[in-house]
Amino acid sequence: MSGIDIQRIVAQETMANDQRNNRTEIAQLREKQTQSIKALRSQQEEEIYDVRQRNQQDISTEHDRKIKVLEQLKHELSLENQRMEQQKNKLKKDATQQIQLARNNHEDQLNKTVQTYQKKGKEIQEDQRSSLQKLETINDLDQSQRLHEHSMAMQRTSFKNQQDLNEVSKKGSQVIAQTKFTQEQELENLKAKNQQLYAGIRNKHELEVKKVGESHQKENERIQFSQKADLKEKHETFLNQYQQNQKGYNEQHKALESRHVSDVENLKVDQTKSYQSLEVKTANPFYKNTELKPEISNFDHHVEIKMQAPEYEKGNISLNVEGRKIRLSHSRQFKDEVKTPENEKIQTSRVESMSKSFTVSDILDPLTIKKDYRAGQVIFSIKKA
Repeated sequence: MSGIDIQRIVAQETMANDQRNNRTEIAQLREKQTQSIKALRSQQEEEIYDVRQRNQQDISTEHDRKIKVLEQLKHELSLENQRMEQQKNKLKKDATQQIQLARNNHEDQLNKTVQTYQKKGKEIQEDQRSSLQKLETINDLDQSQRLHEHSMAMQRTSFKNQQDLNEVSKKGSQVIAQTKFTQEQELENLKAKNQQLYAGIRNKHELEVKKVGESHQKENERIQFSQKADLKEKHETFLNQYQQNQKGYNEQHKALESRHVSDVENLKVDQTKSYQSLEVKTANPFYKNTELKPEISNFDHHVEIKMQAPEYEKGNISLNVEGRKIRLSHSRQFKDEVKTPENEKIQTSRVESMSKSFTVSDILDPLTIKKDYRAGQVIFSIKKA
């Protein structure tokens, strides 16, 4: 099998490997796209679940807070009812004490008045008795007349005192009745005021409870609306992201296919150039040699060894000396290198090594080896020891 056939086989294998790599890369990209879509859907489902959980927690927390507020309002209303009942009982007690005190004061006043008039009546009676005693000792008409007049005056005075006593008693009864009526009116007014205050508190409580219920209902509606809007926004975001990812993946897929086609064309061009270069090399007689054929020239002070070779191969020819023994080595290679669009290098090479050993009559100094290239020949010059 010639070198050209080997190079073509290597190039074909390289192209096949590159095609397999491109197909693998496309499959990996599709798999990555599928995984990304699955991950995005899973992330959206997790976000929706988290939003629902947070909304449920918010609703539960708000419901608990509303219940606590209602319980607090009920407790405050109960305390207010107790306070109003205590105030009502205290007002009743105060009114009863005031009425009893007024009655006691009026009775004391009446008793004092009665005692005063009784005392005056006793004094009048004493005056009458003393006057009667005086009448017994008076015999003349004038004295009798004066006694009669005095007796009449005493009667008038007693009558007037009786009238005053009746008037005072009547006024006392009126005062008692008026005080009682006033106290009853105040008690009725206090009851009406307490009932109005209690009704106001109850109405206020009912309005507050209604307001809290409406606020709770509005808050629930707002949370539900916010949840729906949030879910709708997330769904739209997911769809947009999915479409963008799908578009990006499609563009990447098209770019990969386009790059694959371009890479194949580039590989074809590079392989064609490589084949041409290989044909040029194989056309050179140097690459058709199967053994080394150096020319040895022996001079008085040195030895020269010449070998036909292209100038670009002179670096691959070397020479070693040990005493009289000379070893000439040559390695030639068919090497090519192709760069992909990703700046990756694809190298193909074939190396052939040849060597030839021979001896001369004189001992040579290996430290004096000199290498030169003239007229298509590599020339080694070694001084004799």
